Parts: sequence; C-alpha cells; structure tokens
Amino acid sequence: MFASAAYSKTEYIDFISSLGDFSGNEFAYAPKVTAALGINYAGINGLFGNLNMTYKGESYSDQANTRKLDAHSLINLNTGYEMQPAKAEFYATSLFNEQYETARYSALGGRMGRPREYDVRLSYGFR
Repeated sequence: MFASAAYSKTEYIDFISSLGDFSGNEFAYAPKVTAALGINYAGINGLFGNLNMTYKGESYSDQANTRKLDAHSLINLNTGYEMQPAKAEFYATSLFNEQYETARYSALGGRMGRPREYDVRLSYGFR
C-alpha cells in the first residue's frame, strides 16, 4: 500500500506585466492540495495488480486567477499475469471516466483531461 499528500502555497511576489499586476496571486496550474493512494499486489503465482487514486485540488489556469479549474480524482487499474518470458497486462485509466478540465482559456472553452482508456498488452522477451 502507498499514500502521499502534498500541500503548497504559491504566490507571485512581484509580477507586473503588460497584461496587468498579478502580484499576490497564486501560480497558474498549482493546486494547493494533491494526493495519491494505492495498493500493489505481486503474487508468487505470477498474478500482479495495482489500483490507485490520484487527487488534484482546485487551481487557476491564468496568472490573473480568474479562470478556476475544479478539483478532480482519477482511479486507475493495472493487472495481469507474468510467467517469464511472457506477460499479459490489462490497463484502465480514468476508470470511472471522470470529466475534468486541464486548462481554461476563456469563459467559452478550455482543454479537457484524457477520457477513460483501456489497454491490453501482450509481451514476450527473447534472450
């Protein structure tokens, strides 16, 4: 099992540009809180797995702190079977298909995060 958490407080001390005075604002794309939680499994019979959750708190996508990005959590899964020299794996990222923005350019648009993805991988190593 593993867990991590981080807290950061960011602030522009002296940031004056042709677009305005951003002194005192938070850094763009810098959430105050991030966290991860997960569990790994590796059995002696060749089965393995990982289930994890990542959390990213609210942040802004601009130096003026006018375009807020919402907090979001993602759950990811990786499982499979390995018997040297072969391995079969199944991945699922954003398991519950969380919809979230990674950037906001204006009141009308932004960039969305990656949707749920599934992947199957078969590999064989030659020696």
